[in-house]
Order: sequence, then structure tokens, then C-alpha cells
Amino acid sequence: MSNFVINEEIKNNILDLYFTDKNTMQQISEKTGISRYSISEILHKDKRFENEKKNRREEKLQQPQINKVIFDKNGDSYSAKVSIPYKYIKKIGISLDDRLVEVSFDENKDEVVIKKYTKK
Repeated sequence: MSNFVINEEIKNNILDLYFTDKNTMQQISEKTGISRYSISEILHKDKRFENEKKNRREEKLQQPQINKVIFDKNGDSYSAKVSIPYKYIKKIGISLDDRLVEVSFDENKDEVVIKKYTKK
């Protein structure tokens, strides 16, 4: 949109779209025609924003992540790698100093299971 003043009605509409309707800044921008920069300024001034942003990140981590498998060829064989979100690693207690994991395959469920390794 061209230069204009964001009045209280527009501001409240943006806040409702974000906090009530759970739209992203991109979605709000597409719906209203207001730049993401302007939307971001409005949201950052609201005291609820940081908490809502944190909650949305946590909710996103609860949803399945879709990642590509990376294949490396070494002679006649392959190895495979999958990136895992850092927050998952952090939540199960893996760190640079304690990074051993136990990887197993559950044939009944066709699932790879990764657990923090603990000595028995």
C-alpha cells in the first residue's frame, strides 16, 4: 500500500488477525495489503507478542517435520543423513559434550527411533 497512517481500526484488525485468527505476518500482509514491516512494528509493540511467538514455535515443534534424506555414496555403499531440529536434540538432553545416541528400527511400525544413549 502507499504511504498512509495506520489508525486504531487497522491496528486492531492486524492484532485480531494475528492473536485471534492465528495468521502469520505474511498472511496478514496478503489479506490487508500492508507491508510485513509495518505489521511487524505493530505486533512488536504489543506486550503479548513475544509470548505468542514462543507458543507458536512450541506448537510447530509438536507437528511432524518433513525433511529430505541426504545420501552419500562411498564406493559401492551408501550412508544416509537426516537433519533434526536443534530443539528436539536439546529437549532430549544431547549436547556437544554428551552426544551419543541409540538408533534402532522398529519393523512393526516402520520407524527409526533415536534415543539419548545412557550406559547400562
